[in-house]
Amino acid sequence: MRYDGRPLEVIGREIHDKVLSCVNQIQAKQIQEQKNLQDAIEVLRNTPTNDASENATLQNARKAVRDINGRILRLEKQMQDYITIQDIDINTYYPCGLIVPFSTVIVGNSKTGRQVYRIYPGNISGIEFGVLSLEAALTQKLIGKSKGDIFVFNNKTYTVEDIY
Repeated sequence: MRYDGRPLEVIGREIHDKVLSCVNQIQAKQIQEQKNLQDAIEVLRNTPTNDASENATLQNARKAVRDINGRILRLEKQMQDYITIQDIDINTYYPCGLIVPFSTVIVGNSKTGRQVYRIYPGNISGIEFGVLSLEAALTQKLIGKSKGDIFVFNNKTYTVEDIY
């Protein structure tokens, strides 16, 4: 996310709100998929198995149940990372001078300009709105750095300009 000059604390809260919005969207998808699953199971229960057309309906219903279960499992995996985020009070985060999880950081490069990122644990990421996961390659370069530190990423030199 390109840095726009606002205080990092404000940008960090804005990014955190976007992450929480993603949590709400995933939870809504989970609820909808659970309803879809119940409907598909109901079709399975109400489909007799004595002729070919009914067997095709039964096979389609079984496939639908498998597909929905797969989507629910993917959503549950996503939520495992987001659950910890929901319970975090970002008002209790205080800057320590080092880049650590939940830091908001400005990195600068003479060619690409200044970018703002917030670091989250797990697989939570969304580079388009400035969220980096702990597993991301850029995060690995950033963790433990201080303001003014220089690092190389993708053959480009960056400077840590500010941390909150």
